[in-house]
Amino acid sequence: MFCEEPRVAYERVNLSGYFSGKTAADLTLVTPGLYQENNIKIHIGDRTIEIERQQKVVHSANALAISYDKLVLATGSFPFVPPIKGKDTAGTFFIARLKT
Repeated sequence: MFCEEPRVAYERVNLSGYFSGKTAADLTLVTPGLYQENNIKIHIGDRTIEIERQQKVVHSANALAISYDKLVLATGSFPFVPPIKGKDTAGTFFIARLKT
């Protein structure tokens, strides 16, 4: 998983609380150990710059090349759909995660 930001997922809706005393840990959406326990490698501070769909390889800004079986583009609470070829291909879904 690539995360361009310098920290794991956090609650942006209540981000203003950070300025009134909440800590980054208070705002996190990730429980400690979640990625490790589920065998997920996360690349903090690195973003995807290229996707080779035919070869099933993702390239990052830090020069990593990671192969994949299935690819999920999770771009935030409201899914920004980048102007990429194939975005309307059957089996392509854009999901917004809503916290209830």
